[in-house]
Amino acid sequence: MGRGRSLLTIFSFRTCLQVCAQDGFAPAARQLGLQPLQVHSGAHWGDVTVAGDGDIYGQTVNLAVRIQASAVAGQIAVSSAFASTAGGTARFRSIGERQFKNVTGFVPCEELVLVETGS
Repeated sequence: MGRGRSLLTIFSFRTCLQVCAQDGFAPAARQLGLQPLQVHSGAHWGDVTVAGDGDIYGQTVNLAVRIQASAVAGQIAVSSAFASTAGGTARFRSIGERQFKNVTGFVPCEELVLVETGS
């Protein structure tokens, strides 16, 4: 897959943490018989607008996409707003404030600390 291809999903917060926190995306890659995926992911917490055709848009989507684009391969970068809603169900490490195109001010960001399961 070439650079610039993205997948946007919406799912419950707890599901997101369960999927992402267990070795990132490695288990999914193993299950599909693929080499570990070197994807970079981003997440933000907030309201979205759902169009009649199922398309989603809004500032939450825009910020999630910008955070994702700033992550390095294998990193799951999130806004501090996303991390603060975890309620102790996951570990995050600060990666500093970042400034994004079309976003006023700096956005505090963190990365999800992956849990090695060995599975």
